[in-house]
Amino acid sequence: MPQCPQCDEEVDELHSVKIHGKRRRLCEDCLEIAQEEAEIAELSEAAVKDMMGYKGSW
Repeated sequence: MPQCPQCDEEVDELHSVKIHGKRRRLCEDCLEIAQEEAEIAELSEAAVKDMMGYKGSW
């Protein structure tokens, strides 16, 4: 059985996902957490850009 590198638990299957430009293989639980963290980071970056009045791209 494969083992998730994030939580070190044995799982039935690993899902491949791109996080911060790198491809990682995570279990379903860790995948949900990583997606939530990425969404929060995106929203906070948008808030900072809006607060600074930045209209270009990073």
